[in-house]
Amino acid sequence: MSKYVCCSCGNVFDEDEIESWIEYHGLEYSGEHWCGSPCCQENYVDAYECDCCGEIINTDRYVEIDDKKYCWDCVTIKRLEDI
Repeated sequence: MSKYVCCSCGNVFDEDEIESWIEYHGLEYSGEHWCGSPCCQENYVDAYECDCCGEIINTDRYVEIDDKKYCWDCVTIKRLEDI
């Protein structure tokens, strides 16, 4: 099952936990359909597990090297070890 990270608070959640709701504006009968994180009802992004330390990382905060995903801390350590 896919994992996601809330962009507002960093909460990690599963796909089946995504909230959905309809917002009605004025007298309009049909509303806007929205989806968001279960904690804040805000935007969310895919979550990945760091291939080095196992920490959950989001799509904005990782580096991919040789088809493996690393968090910033592990990338720094890996780069220092390679020097």
